[in-house]
Parts: sequence; structure tokens; C-alpha cells
Amino acid sequence: MLKRIASKDECASLLPNEAELFYAISLLGENGRIFWETQTHWVGFSDRERLIEIRKARKVTARLARIWTEITQPFVVIRSIEDAEVFGAYGGHALISREIFETFFSPFLEPFEVVQDGFSGFLGLDMFDKGAFKRVPSPKLRMAILNRDERRCRICGRKPDDHLDMELHVHHIKPWAKGGATSIKNLITLCNTCHKGLDPHYDPSLYTYSDPENSFPDVAMRRKKYVEGVLEYQRIVRGLDEET
Repeated sequence: MLKRIASKDECASLLPNEAELFYAISLLGENGRIFWETQTHWVGFSDRERLIEIRKARKVTARLARIWTEITQPFVVIRSIEDAEVFGAYGGHALISREIFETFFSPFLEPFEVVQDGFSGFLGLDMFDKGAFKRVPSPKLRMAILNRDERRCRICGRKPDDHLDMELHVHHIKPWAKGGATSIKNLITLCNTCHKGLDPHYDPSLYTYSDPENSFPDVAMRRKKYVEGVLEYQRIVRGLDEET
């Protein structure tokens, strides 16, 4: 095995060129399932009433690599078939050259339906439970929200144990009428008084309670989740390889 100190020129050759355009893909695992993330742009609506959007992968610059570096999340730059094969085995973040992406990752170029979830970002429809598209949360989901919020109003902090005159509501942060999903990140516990007085009714600042990871990003927490996602992806891929 050869071991030596890399020169500045050698280190620079590993980094993406500022003028070069890439597609960005992240392959991660969660709860036994593989999912992927990419940077997208809006191309239309598939359901204007429910605000189900159609989005498509867009090209990015090396600035994204700097962001990943700042939040200490490793990434790879892919410019060959061999690089792509290694990435497929290990997952994580990747900047992929246009030629390789458009040739070997073409399914990711297809437009897909998404719904906004939480403070920022979008999820594909297959990432939601069926109940997310029903207005009233299921009893199980409602109890999950109440327990997450410690069975108290997240605005005033009161709870029924101390104030017998109040009742707790499970509120859509992004209103259902405006396309808000009935999901963990879009639901919050409010008392009847705060719920009635909420103005404006859509207050994105409430996501700081339901989606703190994206509202006030904590670098250490996000890196931990990223590493867990990469390890879960690798575990799933190894299992698939063993089955074949």
C-alpha cells in the first residue's frame, strides 16, 4: 500500500469545477426503504385544487458541494460509469456530470408528483401514508401529534390537566384548503383559544415545533441523520445482493 501526502493540485483535481453543471442525487435509507433526493424546479400542477405539484430534476453548480462540506456531509463527484457503480453500492450525496446522469440515470429525469411537507422541501406522493390526503387525521395520528407536543398547546403552553376550561385541537399548519397534508410535520397541537385567534391562519413559524430539523438546522443532528441514512441504505443494498 502506498501512502503519501497529496499535493494541492491533486486535491484541487478532486473538487468540482465552479463553472461545471451537475445533477445532484442523494441515495439514503430509512425504515427499511431506499429513497432518493434531488434538486428540482417546478413545471406545473397535476391537481391544482390540492396543490399537488409536478417537479423535475434541475442542474446545479459546485456551490452545493460547498454547502455539503460546510455541514460536514461527505459527497462524491461522478464523471464515469465506474464512479456511478461505486455510488450505487454505497449511497450518500453525489454530484453527477450531465453526460453520465442523462445516460445512466435517465429515470430520475422524469417529472414526478410532489407535495410540500414541513418547513421546506417536497416529498413524492409515495412517501406519504394514504391518510395524508384525508382532511381529518386518524385517531392514531392525532394521538401521535398530541404525544409529540406533550399534550399541551405549542403557542401558549397550557394543557388540560391544569386548565379544565380548554380543549386541544390538532391544527394543519399549512391549511388543508391550501393543499396542506395531514402529516406529522404539517400538524401541531393548539388549544381552542389560540386556534381560534390564529392570525394569519397559515403561520409558517409554527414549523419550528413540528419540523425543527429543517426550521433551525443543527449541523451535528443533520450529519448524524445523514450518516444513519447512508448506513441504512448500505444495509438494504447488501440485503438485496444476498437475495440475488
